[in-house]
Amino acid sequence: MFKEAVEEKKLIGLIIIDIDYFKQFNDAYGHVQGDEIIKIVSNVLTNIIPDQNANIGRYGGDEFVVSIYNMDNESMTKLVQKINDSIESMKIINKNALDNKYLTLSIGWKNIIPEPEDGEWDLVSYADRDLYLQKKHRKLKHVN
Repeated sequence: MFKEAVEEKKLIGLIIIDIDYFKQFNDAYGHVQGDEIIKIVSNVLTNIIPDQNANIGRYGGDEFVVSIYNMDNESMTKLVQKINDSIESMKIINKNALDNKYLTLSIGWKNIIPEPEDGEWDLVSYADRDLYLQKKHRKLKHVN
């Protein structure tokens, strides 16, 4: 997908999704319930992310990544908001969360038209930086 974006000079985006206070959730409810949360988030992503031009994967214990080919920034913003709203609307209690009584997500993303000298890890780095900023500020507003 990345190689196609370089060759065709098209947008490629990466979304990194982190389940907030997942360790605290596991500590409070146990690993079986933690595994259920992973499944819930996975199902939400599978149901929301367009099949065409997208790949979803698990990225560590409580993180997911979504790569999306040729989706503009406005559509990416709406997609990220829809993912977040879907989880928040479930009102899954997380009594050990520090800033909310419900399970929440932090979501970082970046869209680029990659140059030939760019690498896939550059895109990961940009999206990861945005995730860090989102966690720090607890907002979904995208940082360019």
